[in-house]
Amino acid sequence: MPTQDPSEQTVLGTKDFIKQAKLLRDVKEKGAYRDYGYRSFRDWADEKWGSFTGAYDKINIAKLLDHLDEATLRRIGSSKCIELARVVRRRQELTDGLINDAVKMKVAEFKSHLRNEFPGSYVDFEFGPRMDFEEMPHEPLSENGVIFLFGVLCKDNLLPFTVEAIKESYPDCSAKQRQRDRRERVVYIEFEHKSSGFKDHVGQLKANPNSCQYCVCWVHNWGEIPVQVIELGRIRKLGRSDISLERLLVK
Repeated sequence: MPTQDPSEQTVLGTKDFIKQAKLLRDVKEKGAYRDYGYRSFRDWADEKWGSFTGAYDKINIAKLLDHLDEATLRRIGSSKCIELARVVRRRQELTDGLINDAVKMKVAEFKSHLRNEFPGSYVDFEFGPRMDFEEMPHEPLSENGVIFLFGVLCKDNLLPFTVEAIKESYPDCSAKQRQRDRRERVVYIEFEHKSSGFKDHVGQLKANPNSCQYCVCWVHNWGEIPVQVIELGRIRKLGRSDISLERLLVK
């Protein structure tokens, strides 16, 4: 990776959380990460900031400046500003009472207060780390998220499958896979958040070796899996136009 230049050093070196937020927002929105030799903001944030999710939390603080002045944000503090930014992201209203609570309460107390204030919207959903993917801006945390993302990739012809049926038992999916000679073959797919979840189905695969051809997962963490693995998590390091079966298939 390139040597850190003065402007990058400014982003990483400041201890002022509001200044950090503004600088990080500029790095992302202006594409400055490319000036440092990185392909995506995620790559830059993971390498230099140490956390893609943490960088996005800071950026969301900068977005609070559309609603509150800097003096108020400083009174609230960095951790509670991150929580307030999540309220705004979920399109909840920042009332004067809520802002006063943020100023007065400690961090843990304020988080608990938000769960009570916004039941069903603040606490019922856990959001994965941010990622640069329009239809799904947060990484999937469950098998359901993997299924949705797979469907999006197939719909946009980024993966050569047509889903014909999905069910709740093994194998999860029947699909047609387009071949290079334009012919199609029927394949069976099991979805897992982590490929190690396929261990539960090894007995079924042994009983019927043709019952599954692919495990589609977000994280591949089982090297001895007996079927081919399509690891969707690899899209984090790819531009949308670079996504293909060949690049997601674990060799």
